Amino acid sequence: MSVNSQKRPILSDATQQAAATALASLVSQQFAADTYTTAFTLDVNIDRFPVDTTTGAVVATVPLATDLIKGKPYIVERVAGTSDVTLTLSGADEFEGETTISITETGIPFVFVSDGTTLRRAGPGALPGLPSDPVIARTDLGVNKEYLPLRVATLVGSNVYRIWSPYAGLITKIISITEGVLTTGDATLTGKIGGVAITTGVITITQVGSAAGDKDTTVPTAANTVAVGDEVSLTVGGTNATATVANCWIEITRT
Repeated sequence: MSVNSQKRPILSDATQQAAATALASLVSQQFAADTYTTAFTLDVNIDRFPVDTTTGAVVATVPLATDLIKGKPYIVERVAGTSDVTLTLSGADEFEGETTISITETGIPFVFVSDGTTLRRAGPGALPGLPSDPVIARTDLGVNKEYLPLRVATLVGSNVYRIWSPYAGLITKIISITEGVLTTGDATLTGKIGGVAITTGVITITQVGSAAGDKDTTVPTAANTVAVGDEVSLTVGGTNATATVANCWIEITRT
């Protein structure tokens, strides 16, 4: 069994060797004197670097990993503004294969440490088992798809049935299920966005052998990008002669 040979003093204690400064102050984060608004180089002795990009993007140069204090966290945070903060690494240093790091969110600090030779992430990080990108995370969880129901009252004629999209993304599938049989010929349903046909967006409902409960799908391949507020429609076609209802769903994969 290993034994910890180091005992941490109480943080409210003072140390004579540091001008009787409370240990709590010795281990607290050291902030830069001012918020940075223009290009700067990280001070190896400072812990936290607040950046304001209200007047424009700011570039921060990171000293060589070998010059940083080993194991000490360096925290860079955009505290105001909407422009990016770009961390530029020095020499041949890389961070997870990149030579620059972009901070694009306000209030989410980027934290890294040096192990003496390499820069390593200290935060923020992804949840265990999940990617850090929220779009990828929704995909992995299977919650990135939305379904818009659209009832086609009759598969006879050339009526257009419309719905408003509350989501942005790609229409990745169109699905139908019928409530009765077809006669004379097949029926088609053509998917459109704002009146423009979706590529490979046509469902064909076959008349031969048709019955209530027939299910058909199509998978669009292009012209399927939808924005919030777009009109999505299905146009009836074909030569079916029986007023059969088709219940349909528009699958939108959110982006």
